[in-house]
Amino acid sequence: MHDARQYALDQLPAHLDAAARQAAEAAIQDTLYGVMMIADGVSGALRNDDETLQLVLVVRCVHHGAGSTRMLEELDLAEGDGACMGFHGWINGDFGDDPVAVSAQSSD
Repeated sequence: MHDARQYALDQLPAHLDAAARQAAEAAIQDTLYGVMMIADGVSGALRNDDETLQLVLVVRCVHHGAGSTRMLEELDLAEGDGACMGFHGWINGDFGDDPVAVSAQSSD
């Protein structure tokens, strides 16, 4: 999510005034949240009387080593609090009391 958001922010023209930049940044955030709503099944489902097409966002922890790759863990982001709640926490910098990861760009 960070990389997608940062990519979109990096595409904004440098000449935008503060109001236009703020509106563009809000649109980027709203778009990402819209994807989370689709992942949670709040909107965007394609369906007929018999079937539904769902977008599923899955996070996988994969181990690479000794010439092999294996999946250690997999989580559907709609499980638990859901992708929307996760998005709100992420955008507010709230990763709980015990963050599961540290940014690769962090100097800590």
